[in-house]
Amino acid sequence: MIQSIMRVISMALSLYMLVLLVRILMSWFQAPSYGRATEMLARVTDPYLNFFRRLTFMQIAHVDFSPVLALISLSILNDVASSLAFTGRVTVGFVLARLLSSLWSATSFFFTMFLILAVVRLLAIMLGLNSASRFWITIDRLLQPPCYWVTRKIGQGVASYPTALGLFAAIVFLVLLAGNLLIARLVATLVQLPF
Repeated sequence: MIQSIMRVISMALSLYMLVLLVRILMSWFQAPSYGRATEMLARVTDPYLNFFRRLTFMQIAHVDFSPVLALISLSILNDVASSLAFTGRVTVGFVLARLLSSLWSATSFFFTMFLILAVVRLLAIMLGLNSASRFWITIDRLLQPPCYWVTRKIGQGVASYPTALGLFAAIVFLVLLAGNLLIARLVATLVQLPF
């Protein structure tokens, strides 16, 4: 009986995550209202998303990453419901493994995004592209604080922006590699816990 209920809950969570994703994608475009469908979608999703929007640490520069946390939270719940649906039980080790895996997924998403932005920005500087455009200014506002923080932490002091970008990209790449290896081992160990 509980497995059937968990299957329904898992399907409902998957459907709600899809609806949230549609709402998030629609919020990226400043188009006129799409009518009643948009209003209904907002009524269904915004209360949940607004809970996470209150977390100010998820707002970096002018970008709000709280929807990522909202989706990760639902994903963890969906994993637990799916496990209950198919195996009939969930261990603490499984929940901890899914939590760690989801947290690393979100963290590595941000690291990968910053790595890509740093490499693209470094290439733009090397190619002499116009740095005064609004696009590059926005990218610089996002990248400069972590780049200079990293260069200060590794003892480079005041470095030129291209140097800071290069160091930042290299360190983020190494953190991603090491993190993937470490998290994979930890998740495998946690899943094996008998309780």
